[in-house]
Amino acid sequence: MLFIIDQGLFQYNIRDHHAILGVSLDANDQEIRKQYLKIARLIHPDTCKFSTDREKNLANSLFSRLVSPANKQISTLQLRTEHLCVVERIAKKITEDSNFPVITSEDGKKLLEADVSSLHLVYRSLINKISETQYAEVEEVVSKIGQISQINLVYIIQKRRHGSKWEGKNSIMPNEYSATESVNSYIKRAKQYIEQNLPIQAITELKEVLKHDPSNAIAHALTGIAYLKQNQFTMAKIHINKSMQLGAQDALVIKAKEALDKFVKESDSPKSDNGREQSSKKNNEIFKNIFGGKKE
Repeated sequence: MLFIIDQGLFQYNIRDHHAILGVSLDANDQEIRKQYLKIARLIHPDTCKFSTDREKNLANSLFSRLVSPANKQISTLQLRTEHLCVVERIAKKITEDSNFPVITSEDGKKLLEADVSSLHLVYRSLINKISETQYAEVEEVVSKIGQISQINLVYIIQKRRHGSKWEGKNSIMPNEYSATESVNSYIKRAKQYIEQNLPIQAITELKEVLKHDPSNAIAHALTGIAYLKQNQFTMAKIHINKSMQLGAQDALVIKAKEALDKFVKESDSPKSDNGREQSSKKNNEIFKNIFGGKKE
């Protein structure tokens, strides 16, 4: 079965493996693996839950012809880097030729209008929104792959066009800890994700810092805060206590410890329905105060 996709990067004779898996162009190994397993549970022949023969056959073709090859191509750093170098050359050619492609999707247009400072955050948010249900309906998969690829196309062009305003080198590289991204870049994005109530994305960013700099007190504090937002007290306690050992005088570390103490106190006291509602409001105030005041 042939799958014809002519949106986004596909129109430049390149197979957009990231769009097929529904991950961002800067997705790391963990994100790619997690998304691949999620898709496999839905459409792999051994676990497919679709009821009709047509749906099962289509799911099987999608897995064997698109998903499995895409995972093989970008699940390892070397192949992923090679693929992304090709993607960047496309962006370079488009911007140099000033031949901007027609953007038809609403999400693509939204990213096109995004401010440079929020481009990455908007980009990731749009990808995550579509990928959540990308393989839920097999008949819609090809269309959603095209939508994601169009978002990818806008992203690489916008990043190339505004390259001088970006931190690090003007390069689309995997979301690995390297010269293309500074520690501050990861931490800044993590803060933005926490403020937008996206703790999982924040933790993903912070893991990249801690993988190479396990003694970063700010990263531990922010990781603890992100876990608090998910009510994972044990993990929050581990990271916030670690941040206290590493940088007890830092203002953010102190606020993270205060937030942990307040959460523990709230969780230990019995609550009525009204009490739970009041507790929820207090928790929101705790997070608001963490990043309140003068910006760093």
